[in-house]
Amino acid sequence: MTQLSAPLPPLALPTGGAWWAVRDTMAMAGRNVRRLMRQPEMVMFNIVSPIMFVLLFRYVFGGAIGGLNGINYVNYLIPGIAVQTVLFSAGVTGFALSDDLQKGFVNRLRSLPMSRSAVFGGRVVADTLNNAIGLLVLLATGFVVGFRPASVSGLILAGLLLLLFALAVSLG
Repeated sequence: MTQLSAPLPPLALPTGGAWWAVRDTMAMAGRNVRRLMRQPEMVMFNIVSPIMFVLLFRYVFGGAIGGLNGINYVNYLIPGIAVQTVLFSAGVTGFALSDDLQKGFVNRLRSLPMSRSAVFGGRVVADTLNNAIGLLVLLATGFVVGFRPASVSGLILAGLLLLLFALAVSLG
């Protein structure tokens, strides 16, 4: 059987400095997410600590706060714990980069043809994803204990603002 048409050329991916940096950053982010998943204590801290703080401040200390005159205490509690959760998680970036430097991982990467910003960028992307998961766990727990935001758009905007705040703290 003869071939009637020429084979299709291979799919051409965009090239250039910016595409290269994004591709390398996403590769490093994938590495950091896989590394995070292999540390069960970090995964458990990210999932259990928001639940623990919500339950602790809602049911253990919630009765000790008086003078609210009918105001829903949980609507003030969840945003405060959200900031606390993001701040606890934001410091991980610096420690993880320091660990990579001490173990010689960054030195090994210097010999590769990859973007220099990918190590830091990948770490920041992975930690932002980690923070987003922590916030989703916190919000789910908050909804279970009675958190009712005034508007969904305000809740989404506040979540994005918190992730941007965590990014600023992790950039140091």
